[in-house]
Amino acid sequence: MLLSGHAPQSEPFRKWVTEEVLPSIRKTGKFNAEDSQNPIAQGIMDELKSLRGEIVSLRQELQAKTFSLAAPVVPEVSPYEGHLGCLLPTNARRMLALTQKPT
Repeated sequence: MLLSGHAPQSEPFRKWVTEEVLPSIRKTGKFNAEDSQNPIAQGIMDELKSLRGEIVSLRQELQAKTFSLAAPVVPEVSPYEGHLGCLLPTNARRMLALTQKPT
């Protein structure tokens, strides 16, 4: 499909693939775009590097969120509660005094 297309926009890409990529794959079994001086290859490598960096940052963000969700929830202790979470009689009187309207 790549080689059979005749669009003028695809000509530089087709030329790069047939003159650099395919011969390298035939010779070594792989193509190393980092060694290429072709601007298309450099553009692809730059895009891949930026995508890798974005993936790493998203993984770190996801890991931090997962860690925060997995952390045990510590209940907030009210100053009116005792160490067992029970309302102490003295504090109950104080709360009632604060909420009742003066007569």
